[in-house]
Amino acid sequence: MKNSVALLFTLGIMLIAILSPIAGARARVIGGGLPKAYVNVTETNATVVVSNEYNEIIINKTSNTVSAILLNSGDYIGTRVNPRGVQALDIIYAFNNTRGKVQWTKYDVVKESNDRARITLTGTIGNETVTLTLLMGAYRPYIDLVAQLPVRPGFYYIILPVNESIDQSWIMAMTYYSSQGLTPLTSKNLTLEPTGYGLDALTMLGVTTTNQTTRLDLVFGYSNLPGYISPIEAGALQPKDVNVTPYNTVKNAFYITAAYGGASRTVGVRLLLAPYDPYAILAAGVEEPVKAAYPRADADYRGVIYENLILDRLNKTLTLMKNRLKNLTALNEKLEKNISTCKGCQSYWSNELHVKELTIKRLQERLRADGLLAEGAFFLGIILGVAGGYYVIGAQKKKVGVRRR
Repeated sequence: MKNSVALLFTLGIMLIAILSPIAGARARVIGGGLPKAYVNVTETNATVVVSNEYNEIIINKTSNTVSAILLNSGDYIGTRVNPRGVQALDIIYAFNNTRGKVQWTKYDVVKESNDRARITLTGTIGNETVTLTLLMGAYRPYIDLVAQLPVRPGFYYIILPVNESIDQSWIMAMTYYSSQGLTPLTSKNLTLEPTGYGLDALTMLGVTTTNQTTRLDLVFGYSNLPGYISPIEAGALQPKDVNVTPYNTVKNAFYITAAYGGASRTVGVRLLLAPYDPYAILAAGVEEPVKAAYPRADADYRGVIYENLILDRLNKTLTLMKNRLKNLTALNEKLEKNISTCKGCQSYWSNELHVKELTIKRLQERLRADGLLAEGAFFLGIILGVAGGYYVIGAQKKKVGVRRR
């Protein structure tokens, strides 16, 4: 019975492992409580740090810039996305053959609630004001980014420097809406591709290849933020293509880019910087380009989408197993009571058997003793019988003899 209970427990553990929907993704915890979602704002003499479960944004209080963005999840916890020496997020303005970056003049960080924080950077291009707002949420694996731009001739480029060396190799993938519908594009060449204001999503995929098997490690990119105009071009630039100090001198880096026409007033993207996580990918809306470059992601998406059904099935199975375990426990208790009763009976009958064995032993001893007495009486009878016979026979002879005389 104890083996049956142990078997059920083992089967339950195996069932949880089999029904786990996402391989190589963030683990889901069943039972034991869930971690608390958070948005924290921490200030030091030199920085303001805004963090949630997925990212950490560090603001330099002297330069009024986003100096670094770090990863807070998966196997890359604490990894700095941007290379040292350049800020993590910037806007470049280009017109004809000249390019210049926004000069950031102040920052503002507001924790709007326990679940949400807003970062606003203010800067200038010439005499005109530019604002860049970053919105982080406790339950958001992405960062919403909105820029207010002055109307000018030329183009604006929102750029995100990436340290190329944090992964083995990178693949650029994007999807955009064309006359044929949603069109995917994948390439190892880092270039800006025209989207015709029809961008769906852009991703840079950090991959590692071992024994001819490719593993997706990192997903950096963005999708078009609902309600805002999409980039006219999307992709990634090499340092030599930027031509803005210090960006064109940085080695082992590339720049994820969203380009807008100078007539664009308000633009926005949903930025994802995370280790490979199907939930984060789906939440940020970059699933199409990821799947185009990494087809195995499709199965992981289905694991996330149908997770509730899988968990419901698992819960029903666990309930059934609990009921069976309850029944087996009750049966086990009943059998243990029966065993206890049988042990009592065994003790009683063992004692009775011992008494009977002693009684039999005494009887056997008495029988042996009675047998010796009977044997002695028998021989005594024979002896007495012979002597008595002689006397009787002799007496009869005497009587006969007398009569004859």
